[in-house]
Amino acid sequence: MSQALRVELMTAGEVLRGGQDLGHILGPTPPALREGILLGLTRMGLLHNIAVLAGNDPPDGTDGKLREWVQAVDAEYGPDGALHFGIVVSGTPSGVFDLHLEDGLPARREQRVQFPQGEMLVVERYSGFTVR
Repeated sequence: MSQALRVELMTAGEVLRGGQDLGHILGPTPPALREGILLGLTRMGLLHNIAVLAGNDPPDGTDGKLREWVQAVDAEYGPDGALHFGIVVSGTPSGVFDLHLEDGLPARREQRVQFPQGEMLVVERYSGFTVR
């Protein structure tokens, strides 16, 4: 909404802190934090997790149930080298996305999400991506 936003998420062992102010989310580190962030990034997109953190909630799916909640379906590589998927949320087809890779890492993600009010187009560009 044309406003600067700073959200953070940190964990140091047992404690998770984050949100718009590191004190808004404060509690034990969820057991499936890494899985929830990785699957959330690829299935829901970075924008989704930023919106959740902006609401001072931890990322969705860190309880280990993301695979049940959001499924990627009909995955295929397109002639453009991108991965094309459909997304099913809580059993309802909810959109499609294209994940463009460079050197095997995400570079751009384009998603069309269906809502009762209409369709939303989200384009995410990743200028750097590090996997450790």
